[in-house]
Amino acid sequence: GPVRVHPRKGVDVKFKIDRSAGYKGNILFVVSGLPSGWVVSPENVGGDKNEVTLIVRPDGNNPQPFLKRDTKLARYIAVVEAVVDEFKYVAGTFEVVPQDNIVDDEGRPQ
Repeated sequence: GPVRVHPRKGVDVKFKIDRSAGYKGNILFVVSGLPSGWVVSPENVGGDKNEVTLIVRPDGNNPQPFLKRDTKLARYIAVVEAVVDEFKYVAGTFEVVPQDNIVDDEGRPQ
């Protein structure tokens, strides 16, 4: 399902790694296509790992345009790329939506 983001909390996104032909080298995972207000730090995964957890987290920019966005507009689809040596591969995608019932520190709906 979609990844439900919150303006003050991170969300874990897990991906399984299917290494072809016994590849045991490092893989760098990067994410693009997130709405303004969120970021994922690149994650380097060693050859002994078969799973990666990426954290979609607030980046300090104003998330309100995304949170208040008309839901009839096009969806946000983030792209996860796996970088091996100088080659980039699309490893997966995920939809990004606001978490339900977000309130500010004072308990007011956002």
